Amino acid sequence: MLIKDKLKMSADPQYRNFSSKLIPGETKIIGIRIPVLRKIAKKEAVDISSFFEKITDEYFEEIVLQAMAICFADLDERELFRRIYEFLPKINNWAVCDIFAAGLKKAAFYEKHFFYFLKELSSDSREFYVRFSAAAILSHYINDKYIDQTLNTLSLIRHNGYYAKMGTAWAIASCFAKYPEETLAYLKSDLISESIKKLTLKKILESRKAQSKYLSIIKTLKKASYENENRS
Repeated sequence: MLIKDKLKMSADPQYRNFSSKLIPGETKIIGIRIPVLRKIAKKEAVDISSFFEKITDEYFEEIVLQAMAICFADLDERELFRRIYEFLPKINNWAVCDIFAAGLKKAAFYEKHFFYFLKELSSDSREFYVRFSAAAILSHYINDKYIDQTLNTLSLIRHNGYYAKMGTAWAIASCFAKYPEETLAYLKSDLISESIKKLTLKKILESRKAQSKYLSIIKTLKKASYENENRS
């Protein structure tokens, strides 16, 4: 029996309707909660080759299961990155993208290889490749060792797609929450595009995590960013 046939037996119509509202454009949703999918993925990841023979790309939950199985599977470095690269074209919404990016803890073990891979993706022409890069950097590289490289990579992203820009802004805002001084230097510079800077500053203010001593600076930068964008 195919995985999708098993999933349909546990479909929750109410949850399907809820999920459809959260993921614009995704119409092929069965209605299975994420914790249930995670449990299935852990079990199937034991024999990932067999798993991929039983699954299709038809439903949202099937794509999520593939992402999770890759994250859970015991793969060597070469096989892991091969499967990551092969999976990327299947990402067509923010939910799959962010679940996959956050779950790749094993890829982060190969930190130099993974960061270089993400840095290359950050300049890709495909929107969800760029969002995946930003989301994975957010999840695995906002730390003392990588903060400078992280900010430099994120600040150079120029994709105009909504989800790419939002993912990048989210990542930079997360950098600010942990490393305000370092991030502020980038926000004051001309390195970050005005559209991403504006979204970043908005997220920082909305999060209410900014220390009080930075609030006036962030508000001033936000005002200047709007003015610069209007002039352009």
